[in-house]
Amino acid sequence: MPIGFDLDEVIAPLLRYHCLYLNQKYSCNISEKDFITYNFWNHYQATQEQAIKDFFEFCETDFFHSIQPFKEARPVLERLSKLEKLHVITARQDFLQPVTRAFVHRNFPRIFSKIDFGNYFGKKGSHITKSELCDRNNIYLLVEDDPKHILPVSKGIPVVMLDKPWNQNVQPSRNIIRAYNWQDIGEIVQEFLVNPNFF
Repeated sequence: MPIGFDLDEVIAPLLRYHCLYLNQKYSCNISEKDFITYNFWNHYQATQEQAIKDFFEFCETDFFHSIQPFKEARPVLERLSKLEKLHVITARQDFLQPVTRAFVHRNFPRIFSKIDFGNYFGKKGSHITKSELCDRNNIYLLVEDDPKHILPVSKGIPVVMLDKPWNQNVQPSRNIIRAYNWQDIGEIVQEFLVNPNFF
């Protein structure tokens, strides 16, 4: 059964580039360190509706198309892909499927077996939770950063929670373990593959 990996903030620092876009658009000075939730509208003077609009605009800019993955991710993912099938489980919207698939195939060739989209806040189509995506794909371990996905997914399968400012209120539990970097992620996942009762 495959292992799932979130894309944004786990494999690639989307928020870092989004902050650059917001700083240019609004002449402000925010960084990813300022985000204590992953609800963008809580961190600059915008309504939820405007923040979603800003995000869609960001996806059309060079900021978005310049995103590079965390450099530590690839060697760990290459190693893990030799042990088990890996899937990308992302909340990204359906309209981002082509650019997202191109990004993954360009940066992680032959590493991921599948990419699934939740279409969170999508303008068209249905929204699929990460719990549902994990169920549909028989994912039995998810690496994730966002509490709104971690908590429901952890009711069914174990979650490796990558440490971020916005998940500090999530306490490790029977099905949640905190990782502080990609070395941690690799070690935890490998231990889990050897011993599924590791959590």
